[in-house]
Amino acid sequence: MQALTREELTKFLTACLALSEQTWLMALMAVDHGFRVSELCGRWAVKRVKAGKGKKGKKIRYFHKGILAREVRDGYISIRALKGSENAREPLVSNPNPLFDERTALEKLVLITPPNEPLFKLERTTVWRHFQRAGRAAGIALSSAHVRAMKHTLGTLTAEKVPVKVLQKRMRHKNPKSTMAYYDVSDERVASLIEAALEL
Repeated sequence: MQALTREELTKFLTACLALSEQTWLMALMAVDHGFRVSELCGRWAVKRVKAGKGKKGKKIRYFHKGILAREVRDGYISIRALKGSENAREPLVSNPNPLFDERTALEKLVLITPPNEPLFKLERTTVWRHFQRAGRAAGIALSSAHVRAMKHTLGTLTAEKVPVKVLQKRMRHKNPKSTMAYYDVSDERVASLIEAALEL
């Protein structure tokens, strides 16, 4: 799975928007916040319930509904992460370019969705089909027309611009080794970055 370049991302988001505003918004949120498809539209999951001191709690199965309307308020989104990632509260992304303006579209969607209802009521396979269709229309590799590739795009496009801790927090990685994969740079690139940093 390959991350998209900025140019490919623009083409892909344009193709998603041509399909539906919902598909476009899911793709944009996956890039902006590093969402997984199951965090966007829900799935069955397992969590461990705490037990007494020194005891392992039992595992229970529950349905993660995806993003609920009530989790978007006052310019922020509360993220209930899956797969051992960290929960978070992150600001919505505003942008003068409507193609990258998550906040306006998301706040409109929240206004027409009951508070305890999910914002996206699609099956995971339907999301995959929509992304594949948009990928074909945008002329990008179909392996990159996937929600997970949007998360990789976030890591790849921002790794050289932000410190490791910042990207780790945004991608909600518990283990910094997961984040460090995006900082795998050549020796030449390391040398040029260090030289630039030392020039005062």
